[in-house]
Amino acid sequence: MQEMGHESATPAAVTRGSLLRRVATGVAAVSAGGAAAAGFASASGRPRLTGRDRQVLEFALTLERLQTEFYAQALAAGKLTGETRQFAQIVGREERAHLSYVERALGTGPQKPATYDFARYLTGNDAFIGGAMTLEQIGLAAYNGQAGNVSPPILAGAARMISVEARHVAWARGLAGQEPAPDATDTPLSAEAATQAIQPFLA
Repeated sequence: MQEMGHESATPAAVTRGSLLRRVATGVAAVSAGGAAAAGFASASGRPRLTGRDRQVLEFALTLERLQTEFYAQALAAGKLTGETRQFAQIVGREERAHLSYVERALGTGPQKPATYDFARYLTGNDAFIGGAMTLEQIGLAAYNGQAGNVSPPILAGAARMISVEARHVAWARGLAGQEPAPDATDTPLSAEAATQAIQPFLA
């Protein structure tokens, strides 16, 4: 896809974590009726989008579909236990809320999603957490890289969920036995680099 600005970080850097979502990709645990209160919606019930807002949200749609399907398939496989299963349930629910927001914001009908290949991550807790940590870090870094490309109202609404999104990464890293927040600053990832980084998850 066309580059949308900001300095690129390499996929290798992404796997070290410490990333923070900064772009309007959804409202975790916020219903459609609550979107207006969060600052997203116009009088018509949808956000007021600039052309660049739309471009970024279309990019976000790809990421949110990927993450939502990842958690759905992981739970359906029935191999997760304990806190790892709880993580998949909670984060999966929040990613579904993000996806719902992006779809509403764009105001377009469902499109055929990509075909995914999650088989290597569905065999048990350790494999799943490795995949979840990578996906969450890629997504957060990519959204962070688009923060300057969305209009203030869209960014302001998304900012209310930044702390929740950061916890996704921290929780996944903790379950993987890694330091939850090893760095003091976040590293953005360009749209092009993020698209390349998610290729191992696509069939």
